[in-house]
Amino acid sequence: MVISKRGREFKSEVGMLIQSERGEHGVPLFGKELVSLNMVLNPPDKRRRDIDNFSGKSILDSLIGGLYEDDCQVKKLTVEFGEVVKGGQLVLICQLYEAQTSII
Repeated sequence: MVISKRGREFKSEVGMLIQSERGEHGVPLFGKELVSLNMVLNPPDKRRRDIDNFSGKSILDSLIGGLYEDDCQVKKLTVEFGEVVKGGQLVLICQLYEAQTSII
């Protein structure tokens, strides 16, 4: 797969942000554990947007090597639009995945 220059820059910036948050460990924060992600997309303005155009592959792929080893470890993903923030913003909460069991 060929990643555009803009895509490589995005991945690099995400990597630097993750590194600054977790220190100098050098291994993915969640290793091989299954994870749950909650994304809040704060758009830069009030224009109409399709949520699926902003929450997909590029974000999950940019987290490989920083939060987890492979994006197949993401077992739950929730996405919502938040408030307008100048310049836009992504708030990401990553937790260990806890499978939901139901008793009927």
